[in-house]
Amino acid sequence: MMDTTKYTGQWYKSASDSDREVFKSWLRSHLVMGEMKIKFIKKDETLRDMRCTLGAGYLPVTEEKEIKRKENTEVLAVWDLDKNAWRAVRYDTIKEIHFDI
Repeated sequence: MMDTTKYTGQWYKSASDSDREVFKSWLRSHLVMGEMKIKFIKKDETLRDMRCTLGAGYLPVTEEKEIKRKENTEVLAVWDLDKNAWRAVRYDTIKEIHFDI
């Protein structure tokens, strides 16, 4: 069974800070469990469908390095399963989310 949820940037932009945090937490928790398809608007304003995850079994094995960088809370870093690389998605550009339940 496939669950499809549609979001628009307008929802995210008008949501309260607490609703945004709930959404971010929900999205990350589902990405950790496995694969998702996220449709979003890229920086060049084209629409992109991406199969991605944060599931430990999918992620590359890397040495932990201490990188002191301020986290951008408006961007989600995910592992792109088709390109085998890290990609960033702005929360306010997400249009659709698909995942198996």
